[in-house]
Amino acid sequence: RSSSSGPSGGGKGDRPAGVGSISHRAPAMAFLIHQRFSDDDEPPVSTADDRGGNGTASRGGEGRGAPETFAPYVRTLPPAVSSPVSWRRNELALLAGCIPGMPSLQRAASRTMQLASELSALVDAGILHRFPDLFPPGTITWDTWVWAASVYESRSLPASVMPSWIWKDGHTSSPPEVWESLGMLVPVLDMVNHEDGPDSGQAGWRLSGEEDIEARRLTVSAGARVRKHCQLYRSYGRLDNETFVGRYGFARVGNPADRVRIAWALSD
Repeated sequence: RSSSSGPSGGGKGDRPAGVGSISHRAPAMAFLIHQRFSDDDEPPVSTADDRGGNGTASRGGEGRGAPETFAPYVRTLPPAVSSPVSWRRNELALLAGCIPGMPSLQRAASRTMQLASELSALVDAGILHRFPDLFPPGTITWDTWVWAASVYESRSLPASVMPSWIWKDGHTSSPPEVWESLGMLVPVLDMVNHEDGPDSGQAGWRLSGEEDIEARRLTVSAGARVRKHCQLYRSYGRLDNETFVGRYGFARVGNPADRVRIAWALSD
């Protein structure tokens, strides 16, 4: 949210973003863009004035053990995700050429309009001219915005699958429903591919004891024996290929949960 108070002195872009005009993920997407495309080798994570001061950044994150920068992690994220929101027009036209492709095309169009609306709301609220040190010209563009959205949506984990001490029980100022909407990016775990077979070596996480809670540490283990140099997997859920393509940018061959929606009408 961009505050109406500050040194800019009023005018367009000085009003705050309206409630409901952006999702919980929009600020996180802007953060990803800042950390990846900043000219700084180690762009800091905190600002000098949390209430919307001069928009300059300072070292040292809030909270115990908070890193000073996320750039080493964010800059390892893929340059693109092949989800429909990133497809070109000729690729989207393939969906329009068949009946089962129309729902995916409609969802891609709806998501594109939502992203455009959120980006417009942030620009109108002054994210570009109020924070020029964080977002110099050319940093936030439609291409980088779509990149951040597709990367975040394809790699985030639901808060509900993580231990509760991460997102509730007094360890955070945000309510649980915000965390559930936001999701989490967990380095390394977000690189694990999908597989739900019985011998896939599913990765899981647990707390070994009170010392893990105190250290805020997760222990990741495989649910089955895995051969050396073989992948660890986790299940993204029992999803059809339409969901896999829309959210993660891939389809599963021989997907037992796949389905195709076809409508027809009876005539005399």
